[in-house]
Amino acid sequence: MPTSIGGRLIGIVKNNTNRRVDFVKVTAKFYDHGGRFADVQWTYSNPSFLKAGDEGTFEIYIGKLPIS
Repeated sequence: MPTSIGGRLIGIVKNNTNRRVDFVKVTAKFYDHGGRFADVQWTYSNPSFLKAGDEGTFEIYIGKLPIS
């Protein structure tokens, strides 16, 4: 039976402001089944700048996290 899991988190972010934002950083915190903090990873959106109303994508690679 595996004792850890990895993968990737893929998503979309949207600039809901009325101005351009630069270097949009996406942070993801991961918790185990017991609610205990397990890891944190971050990346920048693609593109790293978003004009008002624009959307960008992100992909965060998740290292090996213990599973209980």
